[in-house]
Amino acid sequence: TVTAWVKTTSDVTGAIIGWGPNVGGQRFGFRIDAGRIRHEHHGGNIQGDTVMNDGDWHHVAITVEPDSTVSYPQAKLWLDGLDDTRPTTDPDVYAITADLDVSIGRRPAGDDRYFIGEIDELYIYNRVLSAAEIAGQAGLTQPFDKPFD
Repeated sequence: TVTAWVKTTSDVTGAIIGWGPNVGGQRFGFRIDAGRIRHEHHGGNIQGDTVMNDGDWHHVAITVEPDSTVSYPQAKLWLDGLDDTRPTTDPDVYAITADLDVSIGRRPAGDDRYFIGEIDELYIYNRVLSAAEIAGQAGLTQPFDKPFD
């Protein structure tokens, strides 16, 4: 799981966090693309559904189940505490290792896609956070109509 608070008005593709080369299933990218959150891995990707480049602070997250592919619901994008993933099926299997350098605010593979805006409270977890944990981080403390997993 990766979580962060981001704020942007840009339509330009901007990396929130990334690591690894685009070989052997090692690349992990989490970014804003056309105003929506997006995750890329190896040759696959998943995208968020909601445009969020409105200049307000938004809580963003990605969760990936162990030994999974870049497919929904094994990989999910979260916006302001709610699942915002466009359902996708992709056969690319994750093979992420812990010995790769992490870049915040730019894509490491091309030293480009600089994030235009602000990034705060970025966390990398070694487990999948629950829907309730993500909702809590995003400040959702009142009941809402989408049940937790």
